[in-house]
Amino acid sequence: TDDYYEEQIHTLRPEAFLRLHRNEWATGSEEFIPIELWDKATVLEGPILYEKDSPYLDYPVSIGVDVGTKHDASAVVGVYYDFHRGKVGLAFHRIWEPFKGEVLDLESTVEEYLRMGWGWPGVNVISVRYDPHQFARSMVTLRNLGMPMEEFSQHRDNMTKASQNLYELIRYNVLEV
Repeated sequence: TDDYYEEQIHTLRPEAFLRLHRNEWATGSEEFIPIELWDKATVLEGPILYEKDSPYLDYPVSIGVDVGTKHDASAVVGVYYDFHRGKVGLAFHRIWEPFKGEVLDLESTVEEYLRMGWGWPGVNVISVRYDPHQFARSMVTLRNLGMPMEEFSQHRDNMTKASQNLYELIRYNVLEV
C-alpha cells in the first residue's frame, strides 16, 4: 500500500529502498551514515565508567567484542539503555591495534580489559556478545569466570541487521556516544 511504502522510505536507507521496493540496481558505494546524522549523534557525554556519581552506573550493560589479531583492530564496547530518556549510551570502550608484523596478544589486552570490567563497581554486565572466529579460547576462559558470553557470528544476515539497527539509532537520535 502507499502507507507501507511511505513508512519504508522513512525507515530504510535510500539505496536499500530502491533495491527492495523499486527493483533498481543499487551501488555498493552509498555512505553508511550521512555525515550530518553522524555529527548529530556524536555529542560526547563520556563513558559512565569514569563518572563516579553517574546515575547510569547500575543500568544493565551489554558488551560487544570484535577481535582482529593481525591486520585489524580489536575493540570492546559497552552500552546501556536509559529508559527515562529513551537513549542508548556509551558505558565504556577500548580499541587495540596490533603492531605491523605482530599478532595481538588477546590474553593481555581484550581478555584483561574484560576481566577488569567484570569487577568494576556499579557496572552491571548482562551480556558479552562476540564473534567466535578468533575468540573461542578467550570465550571459554571468560565464561569460566562467570561472564554471560553470547555468540554473535559476523555473517551477512547478522551484520545487515546490526548495521541497520545502528543506522536507525543514529537517524532517530537515540544513540549518544
